[in-house]
Formats: sequence, C-alpha cells, structure tokens
Amino acid sequence: MTVDNPKAGKTFFINSVWAIATRMSIRFLGVISIIILARLLSPDDFGIVAKAVMIQSFLELVSSLGLETALITDQKAGKEHYNTVWTLQILRGMLIGLVLAALAGPAAVYFHEPELTIIIYAYAAISFFGGFYNIGVVDFRKHLEFNRDFRYNLYKKVIAFATTITIAFIWQTYWALVAGVAAAMLTTIISSFIMSSYRPKLTLLKWRDLFHFSKWMMIHEIMASLAYQVDSFILARFSTANILGVYVVSSELAHTPTSELAMSVSRAASPSLAKFNDNLVKLKDLYQKSLALMVLIAVPAGVGISVLSQELVNLFLGAKWQEAVPLIEIMAIYGIFTLFTANSISALISAGRINILAYLSTTRIILRTSALVIGFMINGVMGMVIAALCAVILYVFISLSMQQYYKIFHFVDLFVLSWRSLVSAVVMYFGLISFKSYLYSSFELGDILNTAAIVLAGGLIYGCCLLLLWQFCRRCEGPENDIIQFILKRGNA
Repeated sequence: MTVDNPKAGKTFFINSVWAIATRMSIRFLGVISIIILARLLSPDDFGIVAKAVMIQSFLELVSSLGLETALITDQKAGKEHYNTVWTLQILRGMLIGLVLAALAGPAAVYFHEPELTIIIYAYAAISFFGGFYNIGVVDFRKHLEFNRDFRYNLYKKVIAFATTITIAFIWQTYWALVAGVAAAMLTTIISSFIMSSYRPKLTLLKWRDLFHFSKWMMIHEIMASLAYQVDSFILARFSTANILGVYVVSSELAHTPTSELAMSVSRAASPSLAKFNDNLVKLKDLYQKSLALMVLIAVPAGVGISVLSQELVNLFLGAKWQEAVPLIEIMAIYGIFTLFTANSISALISAGRINILAYLSTTRIILRTSALVIGFMINGVMGMVIAALCAVILYVFISLSMQQYYKIFHFVDLFVLSWRSLVSAVVMYFGLISFKSYLYSSFELGDILNTAAIVLAGGLIYGCCLLLLWQFCRRCEGPENDIIQFILKRGNA
C-alpha cells in the first residue's frame, strides 16, 4: 500500500507526534491527580461524585451536535457559522444547567444518596456557564496549530490540578473533585478569549447550514452517550458507591494510555482527513496510517497496563483499592479495542458517511447494553467488565467491516502495516509474564523497583522484537519506518 501524497503523510505523522506528546503530558497531570486523590479520598467519595458526573455527562453527550467538528470539517465555514455555533453552545449549556437543577432532588432519591442534591446543583452551575468559551479556539485544531492547542488545554489542566489537590489536602472531601471541574471551566472561558483574537456574536443565522451535519451527529452522540454511561448507570442503581468508585478509578487508570494515545492521533488526523473529503483514495491511505500508528503505540501500552495491574494498584492506589486489580487487568485490554473507534469517527465524517456513523453507534449501544446487563446478572462488576470486552471486539469487527464496504478501510492493508506491532505486543505479553515470575521468585526489590524493572523489560522486549521484524521484512513501509526516519532526520538537523 502506498500513500498518494507523501507530503501529507509526513505532515500527519509530525502532527501526530506533537499531538501525542502534548496530550500525554497534559493527561499526566490528570493521572497524578487521580493517584493523589485515591490516597486522600475513599472509593465512596469517588462513587458519590461519579453519580453526579454520570448525569451531567449524559446530558452533555446527548445534546452534543458535533458543532465544533462541523467547523473543522467545513473548510468554507465563515464568521456567521462560528457565531451560530457559539450561540448554540451557550443555549445548550444553559439548558443542561436547568435540567440538571430540576433533576437534583429526584436523582438523590433514585440513587439513595441525599448528598447528591447539592453536588448536582454545583454541576448544574458549571454546565450553565460552560458554553461561554470563545469558539475561535476551534481554529487551533482546524489550522493544525497544536502548540497553541496544547497551551490552551494545559492552562485549564494545571489550574484544575492545583485546585483539586489543594482542597483535597486541606479538607479531604469529595468537593475537591467538584472544585477542580469548576476551576477548569472558568479557566477555559478566560484563556479562550485571551488566546484567540476572534470575538463571537450572538446569532442563529446559519443554523440551517449546520443542521444537516448535526442531525446525524446528534443521533451518534445520543447513542454513544448511552453506550458510554450504561455501565455507570447499572452500578449506580444496583450497586454501592464503594464499588462504583473502584470501577471509575480502575477505568481511569486502565484506559488512560490507550484512550489518550488514540485521541491524540484522532485530533491530529481529523483536520488532515477533512482536507481529503473529495479524494477517497488519499483519505483511505491517511486513515490507515493513523490506525497503524495507534496500533504501534497504544497496543503495547494497553498490554503493559494489564500485566502491571497489581503493581500499579500497590504503588499508586494502596491497600484499600485492591479490588481494582482484576478490573484494570481486563479494562486495559478493552481499551486496546476502543482505539479503533476514535479515528473512525473522523474518517466516516470526512468520507461523507456520517449517517453510517449514526447506524454504528446504534449497533454499539445494543451490543454493549445487552452484554453489560447479562454480565452483571451472572457475575456482578467482574462479569460486566468481561462482557464489555466481548462486546467491543464484536463491535470493532462490525465497524471495520462497514468501513471496508465503503472503501475507506481494508483489513489486509492495515494488517500489512501493523502485523509487526501486533506480533511484538504478543511476544512482550508472554515475555513479561515469564519475567515477572522470575523477578518475584529470585529478588525482593519492592514495588517501585519491581514496577520499574517490568516497564523497562517490556520496552526492551517490544522495541527489540519490532526492530528485528522490521529488519527481517527489509525495512518495509509502516509506522516504525516513519518513526525511525523522523528520529534520524532530527538527529542530523
């Protein structure tokens, strides 16, 4: 398989490297925050706040029209389109805030959590004002200005981190989590107007232009939000706050490496794919290169998290979180398969198949809900996690098959680009299992040194195997070739 536009491929690769580096550095603050909070707060604290977040997130997702994506995809979008999106975002935020406020009391009764009322009121206020950020910051991604996008996201993460940790240290209350979200919202609004010179105005003039795109995105977002929230809903209603808290933190640690890497590549690919919306061949080539890059980086990350589940809990969370170990082990593998869904959204939109995206999202909610309910009935939270893994494997196969039918993806082409990464990840997995057994039977190093040794061994096994296979196939085309060429050019610069 060849890329018809090598310059576009190189630009995409450089943008992806920048996006991954910046997003992971930002996400690192979030992970550190979770680790510190897990030491200061209890699973019950996380569980109570998770119930409020679940309701807010659901309302935000089901009301999302994909308007920012519409601006990025439409290369001809003008000021009136931006102004219309800004106005709609404000109205949406206000509506969500009012609905949340109305649901606060009933939700507290439904979930048997009296404290939930005031927490939901706080999130209602956050949502009410959250839509006022400057829509001009969309241009950071649209015009591939990832350095500005990085700084814009970094500011709110740093302020949220500082606010959350400070309050948690002083009062050791779940209000630290709420305060961090509020601080991030205020920072987003202020920094968006400082960093972007665009000054939006209230208007709904171009709402008809946006509606055709948005109606399918709305269906997709509604189905995606249902699929995303159904596990939390089941646990919030039929389990305890403690179990929900363990589940939420487990998901955060297990999914962070793969989800953040996938979203980084997706953010870099989205504006690049949009430029090829009139050339299916170029779009397909670039899309498959982005998937191959995600496989190369995210698959070993997910495998590593799975193997290290016990060590991560011991080192970062502590004894009160031991129930998270088996959940993280399975969730990390689940995260590997979800990486295929992030970029497919951008590809289907760019290919003009947004209606297919809505159909796939509907399929996903049916598969996931059925699996989660059956899994929970059979074996509680652990049954849910295993069932979710089975459902996502089936969904990814259906999704990729549909994309192959519309000629924006081909299994054989992706296999050619990625087989070395997949083989190396398998070798890494079994190599680490053997290494852990030898390490614990021969040495007593402690959690920190054990974790460091396993991480180092995993990196060496994966990297060496990948390079050997690359040399064996005579340095054939693939993401590892792009990475090596990128490093060599940087070294010679």
